[in-house]
Amino acid sequence: MGPHSRRQFIERALVAVADLFRLALSLPRVKPDTRDGPADQVSKERWWSIYNQLGAMLGDANAYWMVFDPADTKDHEAIVSTLSDDLADIYRDLKASIEGDTQKVLTSDELWELRFSFETHWGQHAVSALSAMHALLYGPTAIID
Repeated sequence: MGPHSRRQFIERALVAVADLFRLALSLPRVKPDTRDGPADQVSKERWWSIYNQLGAMLGDANAYWMVFDPADTKDHEAIVSTLSDDLADIYRDLKASIEGDTQKVLTSDELWELRFSFETHWGQHAVSALSAMHALLYGPTAIID
């Protein structure tokens, strides 16, 4: 993948993740109808395939540094993360909701799961990915022209 197509991918991913984040903030707070948890929608093998494809496509734009919990006043140690992990995890958490009938009315269980997974997992991946992609495209040390 050339630098222009990689830039285009990151620009599209930035918009998509920002849109998903915005939409998640407007999800209603509902109680689930059942106590059944969601079935795993993406196998480990499929997740690894997506992760590896994204990593290969992003190349040296994949890894970035972050503080795991920026609200933790005692731990400021930076850790390395990857956009491929962020994007693959967001996909895994949202796959059931983004595939299929776009006119489908979600059940209370599905809405609850979307909100819960946003608040506890993929929302943080989205925030981290947005920050990293913004830096790659527009930051003072941007590596993507």
